[in-house]
Amino acid sequence: MFLCGSAGGSLGAPNAGGTDFCVSRFDATGVHLWSRQIGTTSDERAQVAARDGSGGVYACWDTSGSLGGASNGVLDAVIARHDGSCVPGSSYCTALVSSSGCSPSITALGLPQLSSPSALTIIGNSLEPNKNGLVFFGTTGPASSPFFGCTLCVNPALYRLA
Repeated sequence: MFLCGSAGGSLGAPNAGGTDFCVSRFDATGVHLWSRQIGTTSDERAQVAARDGSGGVYACWDTSGSLGGASNGVLDAVIARHDGSCVPGSSYCTALVSSSGCSPSITALGLPQLSSPSALTIIGNSLEPNKNGLVFFGTTGPASSPFFGCTLCVNPALYRLA
């Protein structure tokens, strides 16, 4: 069973501000399996969800904030698939397993544009709470090279966000 809604506090992640979109999965006996919480500094409201037949759910919600780029008006629609895995989506590089047992990953929404710095949003998934992070990115494609006991997933030249 899936439960989809909005939360003004922290449910599956720290609250981003306002109300955040939330989706949770429970087994047939009501035991909580996983939750995801996504939001901006504005409000997100759940609209509809549908099981995908593979243990995941497609969920649709709206946002009055800037999620994946500048808002296109009063409300923007968002649709995404959630399956409760530690690392959602596909990955070309594997991170180290964190102390909570998940492999952190990043997701990018939008496309980088010099004329609009807010056109790209980088979202961290399965991160340790209250820990600082550092993002390196490149423009020449993926890599998988040893890097100070970890794995560097981009080819040089490197750029850094902190």
